[in-house]
Amino acid sequence: LTGKLGLYKVCEKLGISSPPTQTFEEWKKKNNIVMPVVFKPEWESIGKKGTVLVSNPTGIEKGFRLADQYLGHGSVIVQGLLEGKDLTLLGLCLESEYYPYALFKEENKFVGSRVVNSGFQRIDGAPSLDDMIQIARILCLKMDIVFSPFNLNFRISHGNTPYLMECNFDFGGEGVLEHLFKKEPKYNMIKCYVESLLFRNNIFRTNNLNSGYFFK
Repeated sequence: LTGKLGLYKVCEKLGISSPPTQTFEEWKKKNNIVMPVVFKPEWESIGKKGTVLVSNPTGIEKGFRLADQYLGHGSVIVQGLLEGKDLTLLGLCLESEYYPYALFKEENKFVGSRVVNSGFQRIDGAPSLDDMIQIARILCLKMDIVFSPFNLNFRISHGNTPYLMECNFDFGGEGVLEHLFKKEPKYNMIKCYVESLLFRNNIFRTNNLNSGYFFK
């Protein structure tokens, strides 16, 4: 799930919306190349640094080199450009059930060919929130994620359709968790996670995890 190519294949199998994804090698063999496209490392060494917008054939070689520069593992992958806004759902998978914890709006935009991230803003809800939570629940159950933090990044496009872009099994990189705890110190996600690990029963979980939701 953490690799972009593997995630796309899982989404295809489960009927989850996700941007069509292929390796650079597969893409360049096609006769009818459609642009613009986005080059990305399958696994990035530094988040978003290797995301490159390629608008015409003259930018292919340079775009590949930039994406490959930040490739931590796997292949450079190619996705069609999907316009929209980015939302990140934070939560926990506990015994294959998903417990949403917080929702963030992520400020991303292309400046030239490179993506620029201006940070995150916690929000209380979104029209597509129920669909996003349902996707997280399906993945927790179908992929048998027993006990882990589970964060999902969506691109909201074509109305309010959430397209799954990334999954991460951590508490939130790029300062997300620090921002969350600083603004709302009573919502301590790591504390909830550790307590749920130590006290695996539904009564404890309901009284402690659910009270930490930013939204119901």
